[in-house]
Amino acid sequence: MAQDFAVGTVISNSLSVLFRNVVTFAVVTVVGAIPMIVLLLLGVASFPMAGLAARQGIDLTGGVTAGLVVFFIIAVLTYLLIQSAISFGTFQDLRGERARIGDCIGRGLAVLPRVFLSSILLFLVFAVIAIVGMFVGSLLLAGLFVGSTSISSAVVGSLVTMLVTLAPLITMAVIWWVFVPAIVVERAGSIACFGRSSTLTRGNRWRVFGVLALLFVTNLIAGIVVGLITRLVGVVIGEILNAIVSLFFMALSAVMAAVGYYYLRADKEGFGVDDLAKVFD
Repeated sequence: MAQDFAVGTVISNSLSVLFRNVVTFAVVTVVGAIPMIVLLLLGVASFPMAGLAARQGIDLTGGVTAGLVVFFIIAVLTYLLIQSAISFGTFQDLRGERARIGDCIGRGLAVLPRVFLSSILLFLVFAVIAIVGMFVGSLLLAGLFVGSTSISSAVVGSLVTMLVTLAPLITMAVIWWVFVPAIVVERAGSIACFGRSSTLTRGNRWRVFGVLALLFVTNLIAGIVVGLITRLVGVVIGEILNAIVSLFFMALSAVMAAVGYYYLRADKEGFGVDDLAKVFD
């Protein structure tokens, strides 16, 4: 396996890893999603009872809100568990070992608390950036910077708002791309993982951006194709295809981050398959 970090190398090897382990990763995804599936089924089963309560004038707003919060937390935990488990499975494949379902789930559960806390911190940082960007944009739209409230100033304000908001978000996404693999492999802390990712991506961030941009564009095109197919074959089959495509890209994004982490360490630290084997032995 080549040791240079390159967009084509990362993508081709990621696809190879994913297709070699497609059954394992599919099972990992389904097993990891069991809690969320159970909650969905419970929610569907509760619809008749909710309708009866509404007809009797019983206010269920608090219960519904609490249920949505619980579902959101479980959904986030499910996503992070699957990402962590697939990352571990990818590393197992890279070092020439079979990615076993139990081992992947076990490692994912072991690092889940740190990954969850890191994700919360990441969300807070992104939220602050988005709020600041929208605030600056609102000032521009109000004409404080452009001096008028004409259509042209609104357009300029909107464009600058997008730039001020998206540019930092994309930059942070690139810099912190491999924070999950850093936790999975090195058991880095919930804060230290961001510094570790920053160190590894430094010098290769435009290439990392290229990987993420291609993944985004491909996902977008796939979504458009599924939408067109849905119009031809119906909503039910379309939704099934949409779920398959979504799960595929979720798994691919986890594999790409893990493969990218390997090549970034290989490029910066001479990290190889033997070193990867020692980490988990």
